[in-house]
Amino acid sequence: QQKGLSATTAAAVVGYGAIFNGLGRIFAGWVSDRIGRQRAMLLFFGATGIIMFVTPLSAGTRIGLLAAVTVIYASYGANFSLFPSATADFFGTRNVGANYGLIFTAWGLAGVLGGRIGSWVFTTTGAYTNAYFISGVLALIAAGLSLVVKKPAHAEVPAEA
Repeated sequence: QQKGLSATTAAAVVGYGAIFNGLGRIFAGWVSDRIGRQRAMLLFFGATGIIMFVTPLSAGTRIGLLAAVTVIYASYGANFSLFPSATADFFGTRNVGANYGLIFTAWGLAGVLGGRIGSWVFTTTGAYTNAYFISGVLALIAAGLSLVVKKPAHAEVPAEA
């Protein structure tokens, strides 16, 4: 409603985003297979960081809103392809279920805290703009970390059949 969208249009935008969430999962897997997981993470985290800075400036137009939703949802979906594989790359496949469970739990915690922080920023400032900027900074930090974090040197411990 802040941007003048009807409830029907807002619901359509969310549905549109869900399509790109699914496509992002497939596309990220394909990208990861070609350039490697860490570079793929750099690409998707970087895209998220950039769009978070652009969104408050462009979401007032329908094209800007659709561009933001496309990139944000596709990049979010990309994580569902990249994180399980990266977990196996970093920690081996023997305990990949438990290890990914921990990763996914941290992701859920971040979702809860992120929503609360975004709400606090809105309540404090009267706008979501700074919440987008904070998210953009965090996404760009994640992109940078994808360049410097290296896989631990360990022998692969295969999963038992």
